[in-house]
Amino acid sequence: KEKIIIKVNTIITDITDVSDNNLWDILFKYNKVSPLWNNIHACFENEENSFSDDLITYLNNILNAEQLSKIKMPTKVNDKEIFSDLVHGIIYENDIKDESYNLLTKSSPWWYSDLEFGNISENRILSLINNMVINPTIKSFNMLKETHNGLNIRLLEKFPNKYIEKI
Repeated sequence: KEKIIIKVNTIITDITDVSDNNLWDILFKYNKVSPLWNNIHACFENEENSFSDDLITYLNNILNAEQLSKIKMPTKVNDKEIFSDLVHGIIYENDIKDESYNLLTKSSPWWYSDLEFGNISENRILSLINNMVINPTIKSFNMLKETHNGLNIRLLEKFPNKYIEKI
C-alpha cells in the first residue's frame, strides 16, 4: 500500500474518507493530504490527542504550514470546541520547527491567559505574542515576567491599549 501511495499523485482532500486510519500516517508522511485543519485534527485525535512523527514531518513542511496559516481554525464545529486541544498540542509540541510553529499559531482563534510559559522557548513565546495567542491580561503579564523576564514588556508593547484599559 505504501508503494502505491508513493507512486500515485492523488491528494486526499478529507482524510476521514480513508477508512483504514492505519494509512493516515503514510499519507501524511508522503504529503498526500490537503493542508486543511480538519485533516490535521482528525489525525491528532486518532493519535489520542498527540502528534505522530509523520504528522510532525507534515507540519514542518513549510508549504503545508503556510497553507494552514492562511486558514483560521473554526472555534466550533457542530457546537463543539474540537480544535482547542489541537491548538494546545501545537503550542507545547517541541518537535515542530520554529518557522512552522510561527506559521501554525497564526491560525489560532483563541487568546490564552493560562499557558505554562516555563515549557515554551523565548522564540515561541514571541511568536505567540505576535500571533495574538497570548491574552494581554495582568495574569499573562505576571506569568511571563516570572518565567521569561523581558517578554512581558513585548506583550505590553504589542497591546498597550489593553493594559491602559485595565489600569
